[in-house]
Amino acid sequence: MTDDAVTAQLARQAQQLDDLEQAVADLRTGPPSSAPPPAAPPATVAFRWATLAEFVEHVIAPLYAQHLTGNGTWCASWWDHEDARVRLEAVWRAWEVLRLEPMTGIARWLRDVADPQLDRLRDRDRGPFRACGDGKHLAAPALPVEKPPAGFWDQH
Repeated sequence: MTDDAVTAQLARQAQQLDDLEQAVADLRTGPPSSAPPPAAPPATVAFRWATLAEFVEHVIAPLYAQHLTGNGTWCASWWDHEDARVRLEAVWRAWEVLRLEPMTGIARWLRDVADPQLDRLRDRDRGPFRACGDGKHLAAPALPVEKPPAGFWDQH
């Protein structure tokens, strides 16, 4: 390595050290006064839909109705499937927040939340509605669960 290369490398490392020292100082004292103030914590979102049932009726049902052909299935008694309620609740809450983001909020909701969750819900092979259809409804039973013996969690 030439003297010029060593000098250049030392200069870069000295600058990196200065940057790290400044970052540590900023952590201790806060950002410089020219930095923008930290974002305020999000305010409580006023929900557009009062209940999950309203959200499913007015948003999910019309939006995904055309997707029931092919590999998709649905159960009109969706509320009687625990896993569907949990997933749809998550989809609803995300919609309530992301709908307020300008420009790409709804697009992100569709891509990151609604489409993956609804694909899982409507999957004929693995989804909670797989036993439903043709006017019948069959909610899956919960997994069997045994309570651990007394004191088990104290030992583990």
